[in-house]
Amino acid sequence: MKTHTAHTPGPWRIGQDSAAHAIWTAGNVPASLIVAIRPDCTEQDNNRQANAARIVACVNSCEGIADPAQEIAALRARSNNVPAMCAEVEAQRAEIKSLRDALADIAHGFIVDTGEHGLGAVRLDMDAMQAIATAAIARATDEKGGK
Repeated sequence: MKTHTAHTPGPWRIGQDSAAHAIWTAGNVPASLIVAIRPDCTEQDNNRQANAARIVACVNSCEGIADPAQEIAALRARSNNVPAMCAEVEAQRAEIKSLRDALADIAHGFIVDTGEHGLGAVRLDMDAMQAIATAAIARATDEKGGK
C-alpha cells in the first residue's frame, strides 16, 4: 500500500508575511509559496504559527524517505527492543569475561615458576596441562549457567 503522495520537494521554510503565516520553498530562486495560513488575530493564531513551523520541520526531516510513516514505525519497533538488546550485550560481555578469565587461568597454569629472576618455564606435562585447562573451562561454564 503506497501512502506517499507527491508534494513540493524540500527543503521548505517558514516565513511571516503581514497577511499570513506562510510556508515557502527554500533554496529555490524565486521561492514558491506552498501554503499560507491566514491569521485571525486570536489566541489560536499562535497555534497556527507553531503548526506551520511543525509542518516545515516534519517535511524537511522526512525529505528523501519514500514512506515516512513506515520508516518511523520501524524505528519505534527497534527502539522498543533496545532494553532486550542491551541485556543480551551484557550477558555476552559477562560470558566473554568468564572465558577470558579461564584462558588466563590456563595460561598461568601452564607456566611453572622457576624462582630465578621471576622467570617461568612452560609446563611440559601434557596430563597436567589438560587438567588445568579442563578445570578452568569448567569454572567458566559453571559461572555462566553450565552452558
